[in-house]
Amino acid sequence: AVTIALAPQPRAPTPRLESSSGEISFRTRGPARWDFTVADLRPVTVVFAGFSAAAPVRVTTKGETRAVAADANGRVTLALPAAAEVIMEVTLP
Repeated sequence: AVTIALAPQPRAPTPRLESSSGEISFRTRGPARWDFTVADLRPVTVVFAGFSAAAPVRVTTKGETRAVAADANGRVTLALPAAAEVIMEVTLP
């Protein structure tokens, strides 16, 4: 008798907030876009995890957009001003 077992499908990466050095308030959180504000007395570092390695991300702060990529561990680290409105979007490669 032959038994065939299907391996479970790997889960798609689920980005999530890992840490923030200041207060963070989300307006929108979705699989590909996050709108949020940060506030503190000093610059804020925000770390998101759960991305695919090298996933391209577009970050807009104070009207300026820049491209960043997740590191080998699937983390995106953002160095932000003490008060900022931020839009973060996963971009297609």
